[in-house]
Amino acid sequence: MVEHFWITCLQKEIKKNNKLLFLIENEQMRIFLFGSAKNNKSPNDLDLLLTYNNEVISLEEISKIKKELKTYFYSLDLGITIDLLFLSYIEERQISFVRKECALKIY
Repeated sequence: MVEHFWITCLQKEIKKNNKLLFLIENEQMRIFLFGSAKNNKSPNDLDLLLTYNNEVISLEEISKIKKELKTYFYSLDLGITIDLLFLSYIEERQISFVRKECALKIY
């Protein structure tokens, strides 16, 4: 399946980032794939949604984390541009982004 190609690729890269893995394992962040890469092995870009627990992570912390993760994801050598969208868990629930986009959970 095409969707497993990008999910597998991204899971492998995410496992290399200890800070991101820590956030995921402690239920402070979730990562989803949406857009054309869900169904296409050669999309124009990878669209990732990163949701975070704003009850645990302060605005100051998420600002630092966003910068770090943007640097990390943009430096990956996957041969494709990665676009990141950040939403708090509350924001995501309010707009039902994951459901509306049929986003696939990576972590």
